[in-house]
Amino acid sequence: QKSTSPSMRVSTPLRVTLLVTVCVLLVLAVSPGQHPTADANVIKATVDAWGDSFLYIDRFCFPREAPSGQDSVGTIEFTASGSTNGMTFVLFDDTPNSWPSVDSRISDMTCQQVVDAAKISMPLVNMQTTSGSWKIPVTGEFHYYYAGLVACVPAMMEETMKFTLTMTNSDSSWWSHQFSWDSQGLLEIYLVFFILYTLLVASMT
Repeated sequence: QKSTSPSMRVSTPLRVTLLVTVCVLLVLAVSPGQHPTADANVIKATVDAWGDSFLYIDRFCFPREAPSGQDSVGTIEFTASGSTNGMTFVLFDDTPNSWPSVDSRISDMTCQQVVDAAKISMPLVNMQTTSGSWKIPVTGEFHYYYAGLVACVPAMMEETMKFTLTMTNSDSSWWSHQFSWDSQGLLEIYLVFFILYTLLVASMT
């Protein structure tokens, strides 16, 4: 009498649980605020209270070279409206006298020192819409840019402030345009793992 090894079987409830788990993990993996998605570097926020003099928003890594026919490696755009009394939008890069000199001692710096260390600063006009757009030059090296808001006078918020920060690189392809250079390729990895998990679950049925 031949002995046979029992085949591995997965019950229907367990199969459903595995599939649901995989789908949830995929949604979490590509959801805004966790990892970059097609709109991950378009940040919209509403501020109704201001505690510190500096508000860090986000960073973005731009590539070394611009695509053929482009004169910059990317663009940063910022728009704010509402109660912005005494506030300034600031951009830093990763050169030694910019963000590295601010990050480690910002709590000990005056507002003006923070503004002076910024590569780009744009005072906001209270109760009006203020917008700015900046092209990031080609340097032949990867560079991080850091965005924030600084209040040079005690911020007395008469109403909420709304802002939108958009950071994109010059590569217009869907897979790259709104992805920081250090995060490009993650979406493809998530999709590959999703397919592999799906095939694994299917093979266990």
